[in-house]
Amino acid sequence: SVYFLCQHHNKAHAQVQGGKSAQNSHYHKHNRTKNLTHFFFTPLSADSLRNAFLRVRDFKKHNYQIQEDFNVDISLLSRMACSLVECANYEEYIEALKEFVLETNCEEFYLCLCENWLGHALPATQAEPDPSTADACLIHGYTQRMLVPLSYYEGKFRCHEDFHVDQMLPALYRQVDHMRCFYFVPLHFREHCLGYYAICNTAFPMRSSLFHSWSLNLSNSMENIRRIIYLDHAVQELDKLYATDPLSGIANRNGFRRQTEPVFARCIAEKHPVMVMFIDMDGLKMINDTYGHKSGDIAIRSMATILHECCTNGEICCRFGGDEFIVFAANYTQQDADRMTDSIQKKLEDYNRATSMPFALHASSGYHIAVPTPDKSLFAMVTLADTIMYAEKRKKRHSKSLKSSSSIRQDAESN
Repeated sequence: SVYFLCQHHNKAHAQVQGGKSAQNSHYHKHNRTKNLTHFFFTPLSADSLRNAFLRVRDFKKHNYQIQEDFNVDISLLSRMACSLVECANYEEYIEALKEFVLETNCEEFYLCLCENWLGHALPATQAEPDPSTADACLIHGYTQRMLVPLSYYEGKFRCHEDFHVDQMLPALYRQVDHMRCFYFVPLHFREHCLGYYAICNTAFPMRSSLFHSWSLNLSNSMENIRRIIYLDHAVQELDKLYATDPLSGIANRNGFRRQTEPVFARCIAEKHPVMVMFIDMDGLKMINDTYGHKSGDIAIRSMATILHECCTNGEICCRFGGDEFIVFAANYTQQDADRMTDSIQKKLEDYNRATSMPFALHASSGYHIAVPTPDKSLFAMVTLADTIMYAEKRKKRHSKSLKSSSSIRQDAESN
């Protein structure tokens, strides 16, 4: 026979079913206490035993399924954390997040970000944030306008314009034929409010700690991509400072070297001629001494603008320093260089006729054209162009001196 061992408590005695006394039984391990433990055996039928085995099997199967689901969700969290933190830019992050939204088997998902989630005031119509205008990050509540970089419903990822925060979601009130259960979860990193996300009718275990971990993954990865955007913006600003002249807005010496080196190397390999023109402003010291350095800055910016407007066929211009500028061009002939010189002089004349400034812009220039060789650097050609320019400047000064002497002699003769 098969018996099922049961245990129960009685104050007086312990007995085994069937009338057999168990007063001196070895089961009396607790006979010092008032409540004695009694054991008795109950016979089980074959059907009862089979049902017991089925219940045990179902119990094990259920526990095994719970463990399997837990392992799948843990795997999702681990892959999500690794994948999102590896994203190098905003677009890549949004694309990676789409994959994990689908794995939650949700019916709808909306990622809603504050306009200034980067800590900046962002244009509401921009797909990717532009961290160019400063503003404080939000700590309490949400911005009036919310961005929607990611939305999913009816089995598709869709684009949505920004919406007013009072709407909660851009498609919340659309007509459906079934009940929808939304979870709204805030996204923040420390005191910085990023926004929130909403998820609807998902198979993900929303009441478990895994859901909390999923939300933390999303918040932390959003903060990570925010810092990447900040860092990229800082690097771009530093690069501008390194390669761009802050006063004139055109390339400085570093930027000139960066832009011309690959072109110069290609001309060496293909034996193409290179033109280097050196331009020096006339009378900048007089402008600074007479009208002040602000007027001198205006003159430098105006000269840089004229050169930039003249460089329309792939030429590269830069402010070499002070009142000196350079124009570089590949595959240039002497006729091309003369046209460039004439174009610059014409622009200067047009500026002097149109400006209301109390001074006139003048510049001297000289150019050197040669087929470069590996043993000849670009700045060696710059030196040659500089020498030619100063020869032209001396001629101009001598001409002005002759004109001045001639006018004095004419005045003396008339008197």
